[in-house]
Amino acid sequence: MNVDKSTIEYAIQRNKVLTVTSYSYLGEEREYIDSVLDRYLSEVGMNALMNNISYCIHEVAGNAHKANLKRLYFDLKNLDIDTPQDYKAGMQTFKREALQHPEKYARQHKQNGYYIKFHFQIEEPYFKVVIRNNVCLTEQEQKRINKKIEIARHAQNLADVYAVSEDYTEGAGLGIVMLHVILRNLGFDGTPFRIYTKGNETIAFLSLKIEHAANLEENYAQLMLGN
Repeated sequence: MNVDKSTIEYAIQRNKVLTVTSYSYLGEEREYIDSVLDRYLSEVGMNALMNNISYCIHEVAGNAHKANLKRLYFDLKNLDIDTPQDYKAGMQTFKREALQHPEKYARQHKQNGYYIKFHFQIEEPYFKVVIRNNVCLTEQEQKRINKKIEIARHAQNLADVYAVSEDYTEGAGLGIVMLHVILRNLGFDGTPFRIYTKGNETIAFLSLKIEHAANLEENYAQLMLGN
């Protein structure tokens, strides 16, 4: 998945889209995405955001990887994920056999055509990151995400998030809620994060206004203290 450093620099200096494609998302891939993100945040003066934005990207990409892994697992088991009976049967063993041992399926993601694509771009006044994976959200998954986003709208800090935590055993859960709360409380107003299905892909869109990087340390301290 590695992109030549000169390609990264070219994309940054020319405000072009940098695309990084991965077929799995384990330790090595996470570290590489962190290195690319660090370079972009340095360029826009958002170094203080590294841990927070890294968390958001890993949360979204991790969920994309889980979604791909789930489809791959169902494919290998000859189960139809859209059939309630098959879905129930597959989920009884998915966590134990696949989710807890994703490294066993790493090569099969590419062999079966499952990808995760990252797009980075500085397009002032925004720094944008798009994460795409080529599976659609099931109706259950979309409802689960919508429910978590609704929780995030009413949560003011991380203490509120934990207070309303419930079933976060599958897919996008507590992490998605925390993502929304962190971005909002850091000062990124509006809708800095969106996730939706288009065609045969699930697309997550993170758009951060560069000027909102001011006072990040103060905002983050308030976030953690619950003030």
